[in-house]
Amino acid sequence: PSGRVLNRAGEDQTVLDWALPLQLEVYYLIGFKLVNFAVLMVVLVPKTAVAFAAGIPFAWIVREIARRACREAVRHWMVTKSPMIHTMEETIGGVSTLRAYGYLPTFKDHFHSKVELNVQWLFSRDAFIMWGQTWIGLVSSVVMLGAAMLMSEGVEPSLAAVVVIFAVQVA
Repeated sequence: PSGRVLNRAGEDQTVLDWALPLQLEVYYLIGFKLVNFAVLMVVLVPKTAVAFAAGIPFAWIVREIARRACREAVRHWMVTKSPMIHTMEETIGGVSTLRAYGYLPTFKDHFHSKVELNVQWLFSRDAFIMWGQTWIGLVSSVVMLGAAMLMSEGVEPSLAAVVVIFAVQVA
């Protein structure tokens, strides 16, 4: 039980002090950048709105799949952290007795197995994040290709170049 309490209190504090402000900052930076370039592209060449509109559902699906997978991995990561903390607390609390009877290596191995299981879920979350980034990059590249194809006729080459540069910035 104490492992669960320490795990929960420590994680809540980490989220409030570090993770939430960082995520909000990244969200606003990426959001404003996307809106800025998308509006400029659509104002300069209105045809590009079709490419953006076609890419939004695919980006949303990829984001939703990655979000659900990451959430599940984080849930398992947090669930496997409590036994690890509890085992560490037991070992520290009885280290003199464990040492006297020669059981310290057994508890050490038990603790390492708990850490390994916990870290596997952390790495799974990171793999899901990278998967999402890769697919979002692919979707944005297809949107950029669609915008370039829509501008192939009837748009000045210099204006098309500016819009493609903006599209590359978004991707």
